[in-house]
Amino acid sequence: MRTLPPLDRILLRTSGGRVSLARIISAMGGPVIRLTTIGAKTGKERPVPVFGLRDGDRWVVIASNWGREAHPAWYHNLKANPEVKVTAGDQTGEYVAREATGDEREEYLNRIAELNPGLETYQKRSGERSIPVVVLSPSEETAADG
Repeated sequence: MRTLPPLDRILLRTSGGRVSLARIISAMGGPVIRLTTIGAKTGKERPVPVFGLRDGDRWVVIASNWGREAHPAWYHNLKANPEVKVTAGDQTGEYVAREATGDEREEYLNRIAELNPGLETYQKRSGERSIPVVVLSPSEETAADG
């Protein structure tokens, strides 16, 4: 089955890279961060805009992939290389990713659903796939700077 390109790709292509869904939501006050992972196969930096929930000095992101049946590429990248960069506004820091489980996962999912009511649709659309919740904690370098 062929999948249509995500709305972001269409917006980026037609606007010459100036407009994305994340940029639109961010302009409306949505919590969008730039997550930079290291490619699992290429070893190259891969920046991607994602919804981020701030929790103290940590960020929480979900690998919903808009409800597709497969995890997003960035999730596979951070599983292979959990050291990531997060840019929020004009602040960039080094973080370490880990997957939330159990009660912690459920708590974050509930908090994210309050900010993004589309999460329920993503969960239904993703079929049997459990949407990962990823906690990004400051690396020792970032924590020392803060």
